[in-house]
Amino acid sequence: MENMNVRDRGVGHEEPLFGKIKQRGILKIAALSLLLGGTWLEANDLVYVQSVSTSNAAVGETVTFTTTVTNNGPADEDYLAVVESPLSSLENKTITVSQGSINNDGLWEVGALANGATVTATFTGIVGDGIQGGVIPFSFKSYIESNNTIVNDDVGEVNLSIDPLTPLSGACSAPYNWDASGWTDGQKTGTITLSNGVTGDINISTESSGAFTLGNINTPFVDSLSGTVNLLGGIPDLGVIFDPDANTATSPVKITVAFSEPVYSGSFLISDIDTSTGGLNDRDDQVTVTSNIGTPVLTVVSTDSPVVSVSNNVATTTFNDSNSSSNDNKGSVSVNIPDGATSITLVYEEVDTTVEDHAARGIGVLGNLNVCKEPIDTDKDGVPDTIDLDDDNDGVLD
Repeated sequence: MENMNVRDRGVGHEEPLFGKIKQRGILKIAALSLLLGGTWLEANDLVYVQSVSTSNAAVGETVTFTTTVTNNGPADEDYLAVVESPLSSLENKTITVSQGSINNDGLWEVGALANGATVTATFTGIVGDGIQGGVIPFSFKSYIESNNTIVNDDVGEVNLSIDPLTPLSGACSAPYNWDASGWTDGQKTGTITLSNGVTGDINISTESSGAFTLGNINTPFVDSLSGTVNLLGGIPDLGVIFDPDANTATSPVKITVAFSEPVYSGSFLISDIDTSTGGLNDRDDQVTVTSNIGTPVLTVVSTDSPVVSVSNNVATTTFNDSNSSSNDNKGSVSVNIPDGATSITLVYEEVDTTVEDHAARGIGVLGNLNVCKEPIDTDKDGVPDTIDLDDDNDGVLD
């Protein structure tokens, strides 16, 4: 919302006279005497309007400050000058005026202002660093000529509040596009780059004996909606299939992602956590998710045929006979990554250790992976959304 200050000086008022000298068309602000008395001026009605493009802004945001002056008469104004704030907190500042000239110090010499005319000065720039939680004051002093003397006509100020946090432009990534990842079937290590520049080094390994294959499919592989393989949960993700040898108990597979920097408000989907029966080849999936700080939060998201339950950071199949996840494009569970984490680890394993020879099992991981480079603070109160009980500041606990 625009922040605005309107000042109507009115016709005829008492103003103290300031020592201001105009020479060669340049307003000189000289340290001359302030007259203690006042002089009644039969003046034009000059209306000053200050505005800012927004009532609050963040560091790095582009803002515009504007001053307009309208002469409501009854006559032409012979001379008008306005001294604006220098707005030194703005970077890459540009200044334009509709009449007259202005310098970098904010001295705007309008010159003569006709009855009924309006003039405008516009200042546009980027909020610089170092004033988080403060304000940028936008003030003016105006001067007119009366009886061959430059006198102060009006003053005004409007402030722009600066957010306490500094969200970066484009800080949050779009969901990672696995279809464009270039991941090669069977590739167990690699690096992905999210749209905001954060990278993730992925490593998939196991200490159990077995094979990362299913028929002629070598895994990990891109499980894609648009590709030739679409087996796991109906969303583009990284498919991991492992066929353990007999008598390998839980045969855990470890999937780690090391981010290039701390991430915030990160999340992803795990798909196809399910079960199957078949005598000695029964399998029951379980996934445990950890991070280098905090504890990831898991939530069941599949609504078509949910076959998984969640306890803290562990997702386990519900042990129903032939209970397979459907391709409902939602996955089985969502994972929220703790703020500030630089790595996450998924351990994918069997639940039942009594089975002699588990069947091959597979899940899709890191579907719709997205992270932010800075905490999200929707209501800009200095408290990140992830721990803010009222992140939209509507007075209702979220």
